[in-house]
Amino acid sequence: KDKDKEKDAKGKKKKDEKDKGKKGKEEKGKKKDKDKDKEEEPEDLDAYYVDKTKRQISFKVPKGFEFDYQLKHMGPDLERTTGSRPDPRVLFKPDNWQRTLLDVVDQEESALICAPTASGKTFICYYAMEKILRADNESRVVYVAPSKALVNQVSAEIYARFSSKVYPTTKMVMSGTFLKEFQVDGFNSQVVVMEPAALELVLFSQHDEQKRAWVDSLKYVIFDEIHCIGNLEGGSRWEHCLQLIPCPFLALSATVGNPHAFHAWLERVRKNQPGKLLRQQIKRGEPTSYKVHLITHEERYSDLYKYVYDNGQLIPLNPISCLNFQQVCREGLPVDLFLNPPESIELVSVLLDILPSEHVADVEWLLPATYFKYTRCITKRQYRYFLSALKKTFVKLVGEGKITEERFETITRRLQENMRAVQAKNIDFEDEFALANMKDVKSKTAASTMKSHSEAGSEDETDSEEESEEEKEAGMANGSSKAAASTQSLPATRPAAAAYDAASTTATAFTEPHKAADSKRTSRTYLDPKRLYDTCKRLEDLQYLPALIFNFSRSEIMVMLKKLVTFLEDGQRFKYLGTEERAYQTRLRNQQRQREYQRRVEEKLKNEKLKTLSKREIEEQGQEVDQQLAAAVLGPPPNPIEDEYDPEFAFANRKIYGSNKEAIDHQIDQKAGRSKIHEAFIEGLRRGVGVHHEGMPKKYRQVVEVLLRMGYLRVVIATGSLALGLNMPCRTVVFAGDFLELTPLMYRQMAGRAGRRGFDPLGHVLFWDMPMAKLRRLMTSPINVLTGDMPVSHTLVLRTLHLFYAMEGEDEEEVEAKRKALRTQLLKLFKTPLCTVADEDFSSAALDLKKTEDRVAAADQEAGRVEGLLAQIAYMCRFSVDALFREGLLDRDGEPCGLNSMVTFLYEDAPSNIVFHRLFLTKKIHKHLEGIEEEIDRDKALLVLLAHIFHRKFFTRAVSERIRLAKQKGNQPESSSAAAAAAADAVAAPDAAQTLSFTPFSSYSPLLPPLPSDLLSSLQSIDKHTKMNFQECVRAFSSSRRFQAEELTLPLSKEEPSKGKPNKGPLGEAMKAQRVPVTTRSPYAALAGKGDLFESADEIFCCSRRVVRTEPEMLPCFASNSDPRDVCLANSYILDFYTHGKIPGLTKDNLLAPLEAWQLVKGFSITLGNIVRCVDKMSKKLEKDAEPDIVVSSLRRLDAELKAKKVKEDA
Repeated sequence: KDKDKEKDAKGKKKKDEKDKGKKGKEEKGKKKDKDKDKEEEPEDLDAYYVDKTKRQISFKVPKGFEFDYQLKHMGPDLERTTGSRPDPRVLFKPDNWQRTLLDVVDQEESALICAPTASGKTFICYYAMEKILRADNESRVVYVAPSKALVNQVSAEIYARFSSKVYPTTKMVMSGTFLKEFQVDGFNSQVVVMEPAALELVLFSQHDEQKRAWVDSLKYVIFDEIHCIGNLEGGSRWEHCLQLIPCPFLALSATVGNPHAFHAWLERVRKNQPGKLLRQQIKRGEPTSYKVHLITHEERYSDLYKYVYDNGQLIPLNPISCLNFQQVCREGLPVDLFLNPPESIELVSVLLDILPSEHVADVEWLLPATYFKYTRCITKRQYRYFLSALKKTFVKLVGEGKITEERFETITRRLQENMRAVQAKNIDFEDEFALANMKDVKSKTAASTMKSHSEAGSEDETDSEEESEEEKEAGMANGSSKAAASTQSLPATRPAAAAYDAASTTATAFTEPHKAADSKRTSRTYLDPKRLYDTCKRLEDLQYLPALIFNFSRSEIMVMLKKLVTFLEDGQRFKYLGTEERAYQTRLRNQQRQREYQRRVEEKLKNEKLKTLSKREIEEQGQEVDQQLAAAVLGPPPNPIEDEYDPEFAFANRKIYGSNKEAIDHQIDQKAGRSKIHEAFIEGLRRGVGVHHEGMPKKYRQVVEVLLRMGYLRVVIATGSLALGLNMPCRTVVFAGDFLELTPLMYRQMAGRAGRRGFDPLGHVLFWDMPMAKLRRLMTSPINVLTGDMPVSHTLVLRTLHLFYAMEGEDEEEVEAKRKALRTQLLKLFKTPLCTVADEDFSSAALDLKKTEDRVAAADQEAGRVEGLLAQIAYMCRFSVDALFREGLLDRDGEPCGLNSMVTFLYEDAPSNIVFHRLFLTKKIHKHLEGIEEEIDRDKALLVLLAHIFHRKFFTRAVSERIRLAKQKGNQPESSSAAAAAAADAVAAPDAAQTLSFTPFSSYSPLLPPLPSDLLSSLQSIDKHTKMNFQECVRAFSSSRRFQAEELTLPLSKEEPSKGKPNKGPLGEAMKAQRVPVTTRSPYAALAGKGDLFESADEIFCCSRRVVRTEPEMLPCFASNSDPRDVCLANSYILDFYTHGKIPGLTKDNLLAPLEAWQLVKGFSITLGNIVRCVDKMSKKLEKDAEPDIVVSSLRRLDAELKAKKVKEDA
């Protein structure tokens, strides 16, 4: 028993020891884990703790104001309910309207797409291209773009997307470019990017087998920016392309004022459209559809916030404050007028304060707490419903008289006072949280540095530096630059009260329009580099970059960039080397950086070299090896700190530069650096500032476009070259200055660049130095209604007949079949012209608002208008055919003959092509040149004649009179310096007295010398006969149309005087006896005692009846360019350029802007080259032994001389 007890005790002891060992191991393991966790924990948690904040923010919202808070502070963050969901056909999530467009492409049908800018219209077009590329290697798709810049961008995008496709043969390639001047793989590519002029030229050249086969292979045509069809210049080309293409199309636009009416016209054009594609579908029994879908999308992803920039202050602009009471009563609100959420609730609040108590109930239901009562979180779609209800209520209150004109003015004034309150409280226009990320210390240092620099250097620069030519052209000479320089000492920002008390048009036009009109503010503060720098820095601090600054003056934007770059360079130099103390501190920092670099080099060498080399080898190689290895491992030594780019004096995105350094350096140094351009533009790119206009070198423009899309450039100053269709999204758009080219349509296109979908919840639009009257017109003008001109002209009729009769084939049956297929397309040019688009949008939604009787009456009136237009087109076609027969361009059967190929080839120069043809065919030019012995004199005489016919540029009568008087007073008939000074004085140029440094063509310069009497009488005879025939045509059509009630109604008062009681006294009888019966002239114009005989072409256009639609293009009349004293009013630019070959000479002596002078010379040179090509083609048909034609020889010499001078000047 004892042994058993002892045995049990030992076993129990071993077990306890074993358990104790296990517990010890576990404790040791836990201890190790704790030690390990302690090692992984940071040594100092307080290093990541922020113990100081700028401000405390309370998110507590009072009860009942939750929806007000959402609209006021969370407008950009409202949920977008666009219906986006995955679709296997594309790589992104398309919206509902985008999926509808995808279905249209799959069905091979046409569509008109009206959607805001940056909404994704173009991405669906790439799907159409991809589908055709996958189908076969023969079918084609055409992308029509309105500008060369857009052509280049789309071409690059297409190549980047689809360049992987491989073709079995070398005949076909994937993409090509086709412009009017040149083409690259235009006829042997599947995806062709074209201008409308190039596509129209191919469609009118289908008599050529190659071009006919090319047209028949079209599967889709994509028209980008289709609203260009309404332009005065070039709009007819878009119209002809839509009428002649034999395939479906996609028409894209963001600014169509009458989408339903334009869509109805597109459907009429699409019906019965023959083509190889449709014929094959019919032959195979496949369903054919001529349907044109209308796809609209009104919701813009990023809202636009608008501000007026004045004296460093960004003043919010409520669009309601720009409205006019009479305009709202007459037309209502513009269709595209959009109020942001804060602006809408502000309007509701003002309405509740202004309206009397009996009318408050009409607005109370629009309070956010009431309207969104059953909503938890407001979405963007729900807000649009709210905004629509608010706009309708506002218009209703105005129409019912509850908002009188006095109350309307009070509302607009109150909105501006609210903006004053916002500025006075120093609250920014978006949200006071926007400044949370501003670097206060850094910005204050930069402001003080720049201020001290400007004060130290402004006087020296103003007094000592001479102004450049660009500054004089920009209007900076004799006062403007001094005024701009004097403002540099002003602070960057001023209190809101002082800003509003300043006498400026922009700040006072809201509440005191009479003071704004009297002030006549003409200052252009955006030309001051200090103001421009402060503006860009202000936008950068608010995180509103990148920004596009639009200005339509090329000379001004060049001055802006050069001065800004110089200002940045001088500011950085002054910061580091401006004083002795700063230079000393800079040297110390450079030395410290160099020592730190050497220390890192030594450490690296110690670790790297000792592994592979012996001590003796290291000593033998010396310091040179050390430098090489250091450069390979650590990079080159640091540059001096004053030569590096300081963020305070640059706007480039350094994050983008860090990740794409090699690509950006290659773009700037290799591409932009090789273009012959001023060094300031290259330095601007390095600092994140670029300029873009069509006059810049192509390589530089491409670099600016690439760097802007990459996000590296954050400030770009541009003209309208970046407005149409280009994928150049930014966060802010700035309109600097007021220009005639800035139309409401152009404003919408440019403002649409602001706000990048997927990047920015909102966009910003700033107006800088723009008169308030112009700003109101831009904000309140409706979208342009697309309509066209009368399609009939002598040149168009001749081109149509030339194409029809030029069709060729192996036999007569084939020719007849081709002509039959072409006849229907050509008839559309005259049966479905764009001018027949309805004046009013007769959509079902609009017609539902009218009574049945009103709808029937409106439809009957519209049908009568269209019928009258088509009847007039028929009359005008007969007149054109008769005129072409008299000119010897058509035979009795209507088939083109004579020199019709030359006239059709010069179609862009109509009606000058008809005039030149008459003089050339009747040998008038030959007789004139035969009397001149010397070749040089003959060439000059012919050039004078051509300058009187093609590309004429007229002075006003006042300018020409001043030139003539200056010549007489100065007694300098052989010098044009006095003439140039007088003309410049006439156009209010402050520095008109300039010394002429270029030799003029003749003593008449800058005016054209008069034509010889024989040629002048011939031109006048042509005008006389043409006007008489046109007048007979108008009379024949007018006599077939009865006088309508609208022709007897006064246009403004809408009263009809003929319905009044007749005067039965002697006066009434006398007036009745003197009344002149008319059938062509307007009855009100006939009150002057004139009948149906018109003295001039202008009188026909202005005084004919309202049912007769007449336009200058319909009458190929050579307008007189002389005043009653036979003084020629035309500019002698081409003659003077032929003499000295200098564009600056045309700028100084001929009073032309550089761009205008270059375009005029280019246009004249192209026309002359076309004439020479025509005459060369005709001369090949003559016998080789025939004597050379005197006119042809002179034309060739002139063409060669002008081309040589132009090439030299361009270089």
